[in-house]
Amino acid sequence: MDFKKVIESIVKEFSDQQIDFALVGGLAVSLYVQARTTQDVDILLLLEDVKKAKKIFLNMGYKIIFESSDIMTFVSDKAGLGRIDVQLAHRKPSVAMLNRANVIELFPKIKIKVLKPADIIGLKVQAYNNDPSRYHKDMADIQELAKHIGKKDISVVQGYFKMFDKEKDFKAIFGAKK
Repeated sequence: MDFKKVIESIVKEFSDQQIDFALVGGLAVSLYVQARTTQDVDILLLLEDVKKAKKIFLNMGYKIIFESSDIMTFVSDKAGLGRIDVQLAHRKPSVAMLNRANVIELFPKIKIKVLKPADIIGLKVQAYNNDPSRYHKDMADIQELAKHIGKKDISVVQGYFKMFDKEKDFKAIFGAKK
């Protein structure tokens, strides 16, 4: 996957259509901690922008392989385009994540919103809660991201663990920081 090409295209097209979005997932994790391998681009966008985003991805050469009220997955056979997973922000916590995302310069002259480490942790907790086979991979990311959580964000992170009845995992990682 040509991450630079894909990100540049998304930023340009979404900016033209005034679609608010942020990076999440493995690429976002690697922007805060030691780079880790990932094979797709994961983004979060508002549910109200889904029709515009769908049209953009289809025009770029992607096909929809999965769609629900929370997630959409696009893939392309075109060289370098790969896979894009879209999480749809329509509940209060996910909309708040998008609103407080950091803006960074990912590539020269390409600025993009990226979820804060605390919010990436929240999505990781949700992911392993929904698919227990992801536990070890997501916990490794959470432990690395935990090193970048400030005192003011601990309660946000604790709320995510509590939301999914994972307080034991929170205490194992953050117990000394509480």
